[in-house]
Amino acid sequence: AAAATFLATKLEESPRRLRDLIMVFDRQLRRGDGRALNIIEPGTKEYLAAKDAIIRYEREMLRTFGFIVHADHPHNYLITYIHFLTGGASEGMAAELRQRAWNVA
Repeated sequence: AAAATFLATKLEESPRRLRDLIMVFDRQLRRGDGRALNIIEPGTKEYLAAKDAIIRYEREMLRTFGFIVHADHPHNYLITYIHFLTGGASEGMAAELRQRAWNVA
């Protein structure tokens, strides 16, 4: 899950530092296991193992996807269709329809 999140942040142009991601996922794992919520220290064996695993799984995911990782979001299509459907209707109606479509998509 951490590798998928790391890759997704890169694809959506909002990359996060790997260190931050490791700390968040480590805390969630500790919380789920009922362990003490100590902060994982960068440079420790546990931290380096998590870092290596995330990078390895990210690379494997990219290989599996054939390095084709662009996302075609439906929102561009929705805006075009709404413009076509509403034609000359009021902007308020089009705005409401866009918002409802955004909520569903």
